[in-house]
Amino acid sequence: MHDLTSAPRVWRWHRPDAPDDGAHPPAVLTTRRARSRNAVLFVLLAIAPSCSGDSSGHTLSGSTRGSSAGAIELASAPYRARGVTGAGSIAGIVEVDGDLPADSVVATTIDQDFCGVAFPDSSIVRTDRALANVVVWLSDVRQGKPLPVERRTEILNDRCQLEPRVQAVVAGTTVNVRNEDRLPHTTRFSRAGAGDSLALIPLTDDGQVVPNEHIAAKSGLVAVSCAQHPWTRGWIAVFESPYFAVTDARGAFRLDSVPPGKYHLVAWHERGTKQVEQEVEVRADGETKTGVALRLR
Repeated sequence: MHDLTSAPRVWRWHRPDAPDDGAHPPAVLTTRRARSRNAVLFVLLAIAPSCSGDSSGHTLSGSTRGSSAGAIELASAPYRARGVTGAGSIAGIVEVDGDLPADSVVATTIDQDFCGVAFPDSSIVRTDRALANVVVWLSDVRQGKPLPVERRTEILNDRCQLEPRVQAVVAGTTVNVRNEDRLPHTTRFSRAGAGDSLALIPLTDDGQVVPNEHIAAKSGLVAVSCAQHPWTRGWIAVFESPYFAVTDARGAFRLDSVPPGKYHLVAWHERGTKQVEQEVEVRADGETKTGVALRLR
């Protein structure tokens, strides 16, 4: 886990003026999902978090391969599903390369009675050097296993943060935007790097769900934020093919049912200095094991 010998940094956020662009919410579903609350996370100014990193407020930057991280440039090439003979798999671990960023917590300045006064910064979640929330994919696969029939995902506003922080889906997925808080949020979705607005969804009720079909309509990286709470960050990576994964808490990922051949494996993290790419070869009926190292900022 983190080195806890030094005190964590504290980052403070101030509420910006929320723009009014006239957006109106679509039809709303009001199914309530009970969730337990853990208030302990919000009294951490004097406690070093066990799985956190630097500030979550980084500005999006370059969008081309090999440039600074922040956006994923994905070619919108057609993908064709076909039967895969002798399919193999790719399994690996993503680790931090070089220095580990200092631990930090985020201190809030608004809605503290509900959001809490502080919480661990979730831009970096790791176990020792194993790194979670890394998006991994094959950049040059054009045919293979079928795309999923059910294309629906969910992103929650929960205690003034987004869950999950990082996820990946296939193009054409409907995104259910949910509010689990007893205060309003305006969840903003935009094209990372370009800043093009995709959706602005006001959420006013506890348990409110707003489905949206435009957010993940085509490939690319979607940045998610909240107009009222500027520390809020989330990411949705959208792919044409089904060969992608997001690393778990142990930094592990797996891509299955891969046609035999040579591919380029790419990895991205929101705090990475650049995307990392390496060649992998998948043999018929075999498992290719690989390791990926990402340098963080």
